[in-house]
Amino acid sequence: MFSLDDRTGNVISTIALFLIGAAVLYLARRAFLILVISLLFADLLEPMVALIQRHSRLGGKNRTRAIAEVYLTGTLILGLLGYQFGPPLVAQIKGLNAAVPQILEGLSTGKTAADLGARHGLSAADQQRIHDWLAGNRGLIRPFLRACCRVPRLHRY
Repeated sequence: MFSLDDRTGNVISTIALFLIGAAVLYLARRAFLILVISLLFADLLEPMVALIQRHSRLGGKNRTRAIAEVYLTGTLILGLLGYQFGPPLVAQIKGLNAAVPQILEGLSTGKTAADLGARHGLSAADQQRIHDWLAGNRGLIRPFLRACCRVPRLHRY
């Protein structure tokens, strides 16, 4: 009759438990990613919360109020940065989006390699190498440029 010894049973059960754990992690990877990011974010904000909790006149050493103050301050700073740098960034993305056809045309004709070579003082052999590389990777560059230069649209629900 077939039977497994104890060591073989332990190895098989360990491998099975490891595979089950890996499957659970794989199936719940998004939730675990959010959990890990939130723990890292909380750990990053802990010194500021402790400082506000110790020195705040509003909170009276209340941790909940200190956390609220840190989040409110961070939200205000991010909002001000978005207000300051958002419109110029969107304008630059729109300009790049309008220039994508010219960039793709320059890749196919070799004008981009010639411009790079002239700008940086490269030899004709180096310019030809750049042209060959750009022409060879055009299939990778074109979808990348088209994907990254789209301006996101706000949807109304």
